[in-house]
Amino acid sequence: MRPTRFEIFVLLVVLGLTAYVATPIWRRHRAESMRDACLSNLETIGAALSAYLEENNATWPYIDRLRSFSRFDKPWPTAPVVLKPWVISEGVFHCPADSREVKDDALRAKFGADSTWYATEGLSYEWIWPEAYGGYRVGREKLSRLGGRGKGRADQDLLRDYESFHIGAGRANTLYADFVARTDMAPAE
Repeated sequence: MRPTRFEIFVLLVVLGLTAYVATPIWRRHRAESMRDACLSNLETIGAALSAYLEENNATWPYIDRLRSFSRFDKPWPTAPVVLKPWVISEGVFHCPADSREVKDDALRAKFGADSTWYATEGLSYEWIWPEAYGGYRVGREKLSRLGGRGKGRADQDLLRDYESFHIGAGRANTLYADFVARTDMAPAE
């Protein structure tokens, strides 16, 4: 016996409603998975930084924020260059949720308007305080001498998503100086 048109219509309505209900759940799950992968990447970078400090007399590396624009007379290397010996894959420097609209004309010509931070800068994460850490021994960096912005190492941010890539308005993943990664509200620019 063949199904009637009405039965086919009911089946299509049920399938449509199921897709309508399931799509937001699937999107949220996908976004949470990307956020968790990003946190894992940051913790791996934290382990690499810890290994770097052990091998370099507990002295923070000189790391610049952007490879496309250095603020120093002698350009400092970026995190992937400095930490390469301590990471298994350079993929840890890529947040799966990384997205960017390139506004700079030179970068737009080279990479395209819909590129990512990882494509243009070699990493999805910004080294927050290059001058405050570069070359200082652990515990003697500028922020520690200033009281760690008031709350200690767990509140001294080292690396953060270049933009708020993750679910929820203003959410960014951050690696702190105690090498713990968390999802926080991104600070206002």
